[in-house]
Amino acid sequence: MLICIDPASTSPDTNAELLLADIRLRRQPDAAVWSLPLPLLTDPACQERWVVADQIQTSSVSATSWQLQHRYNQHLACTWLRFEVPTNGDYGERMRWAYTEMLGHLRNSNHQQLLKIWHYLPEINTGAGDAEHYRHFCLGREQALTQLAVPRPMPAATAIGIPAHPEQQTSGSVAAVFYWLSSTLAPMNVENPRQTSAWEYPIQYGPASPNFSRASRLDLDARNSLLLLSGTASVTGHATAYPDDCAAQTDEMLLNLHSLVTAAGMPYHPEKLCLRIYLRRPADWPLVLGKMQAAGFRRQQLQALHGDICRRDLLVELDGFTRQARL
Repeated sequence: MLICIDPASTSPDTNAELLLADIRLRRQPDAAVWSLPLPLLTDPACQERWVVADQIQTSSVSATSWQLQHRYNQHLACTWLRFEVPTNGDYGERMRWAYTEMLGHLRNSNHQQLLKIWHYLPEINTGAGDAEHYRHFCLGREQALTQLAVPRPMPAATAIGIPAHPEQQTSGSVAAVFYWLSSTLAPMNVENPRQTSAWEYPIQYGPASPNFSRASRLDLDARNSLLLLSGTASVTGHATAYPDDCAAQTDEMLLNLHSLVTAAGMPYHPEKLCLRIYLRRPADWPLVLGKMQAAGFRRQQLQALHGDICRRDLLVELDGFTRQARL
């Protein structure tokens, strides 16, 4: 999967799109390609298209161990940060640095309203108890938010682990990727009534709670909204439901999806959602696909990716977006 600028438009009043697609669909050779670090398990039939009405501008900055690229128009921006994480270093400190870099960039841009953040994290489940990398990521994020006095809660977010590769064992570092959508317009954050708000998780989940909203809604006009969904899995309250049972977790995940879209004040139309499905075990995709299709989703709406979920007993997670009229 890739992120690139696509100048080909399906509508006469637009001239650029920001989309996720397979490299075979890339139509602007001079646009730098941003590769998602997760193996794609499906054909890239469903593309995320961020359509804008004016010309895309670009900027970038890089150093030895990181690169940041920024693409934007008048009201919307997408920014990409790729950085190295030492395999024997302080994982949380590196995540604190990355969040500080991201928030500093936002404060110096014209698009200061965060809409959604995607985090793709190497070795997310490495370490036991509070030494686990995901918990260190949450701690580093919390330290950066506190240091910069950022208001809580944060907007929608996803955190998925990058599957390990053998060469990582000897390279001395692994790459992490953050990317985020931001705007000149502020979103409304949405919580799921079936789930405890992430920032209110009890201490058993680590020294710093995750900090994100279950979804963020951006109102585009008097009736139409863009809803950006956080990573949504088989969690009821704050506990994992049906540990290590992919079939039951998929059913619970779909219940949470329905609840979340409804809580955002939007009608639940499966055919209008575009979703990524993250799978810890690629072999589970036929089972998950069957359940998604039975729930009203078409295969073309779904992209399956091989990625590790933030809790070891979770096997499947989704995120995505929908653009439609509010209720």
